[in-house]
Amino acid sequence: MSSIILIGDQRVKDIPVKDNKEPMVDFFKEFNKLRFDLKRLNVQKQSPSITWGRKEVGRRLLEAEPNLPTGIRFLMKECYRPMVVQKANWDHYYGFLQNKYPEWTEVQLYEECSKFNAPLDVAPHTTGGAFDLTLMDKNGEVLDMGTEVNASPLKSEYATYTSAKNISKWAKKNRALLSEVLTGAGFVNYPTEWWHWSYGDKYWALQTQAPAAIYGTVDIF
Repeated sequence: MSSIILIGDQRVKDIPVKDNKEPMVDFFKEFNKLRFDLKRLNVQKQSPSITWGRKEVGRRLLEAEPNLPTGIRFLMKECYRPMVVQKANWDHYYGFLQNKYPEWTEVQLYEECSKFNAPLDVAPHTTGGAFDLTLMDKNGEVLDMGTEVNASPLKSEYATYTSAKNISKWAKKNRALLSEVLTGAGFVNYPTEWWHWSYGDKYWALQTQAPAAIYGTVDIF
């Protein structure tokens, strides 16, 4: 786990952004074969919509899904998130950590918060390039992934980490499947959150050694 580059790392912040102006689209309409959890279980309910993202992201997701075993589908949980919601999430969790661990330094608080929320200057969801998802079977039942989407790293004893050992063998298998399919489609995972994947943002650029992020923060609501 020590080798994980957190999203608040200066190396991520230093990545330049050259937004290619790719359009934002409503995946629910544009890529209607994708399935969304419109009840927003374990997902914030402040955004007007959770189904928007960059068009190339939706296209790649649609191409990737058939590579799952027969009967297994993506269940999309959240894509684009407005900056105002991102800020509220960050402030809330940072405040929680401050109250719970008053002895922690600002560096410790920042790093721990970054394992669960992205700092505003690198937040992938605000670019339309990031999404949270899980896997479901043909009956719509969510597969064992080890934790719920948006589980707390602290409260789960870091079972949210994609490579966590303290989960069932079935959860490890399902995470490996998700990783294989999404990595093959050009997405990158944030290693502290098995459910979080992205394309085109700063974290993606660092992990793929791209010269710049191709998606910057957008405001569509």
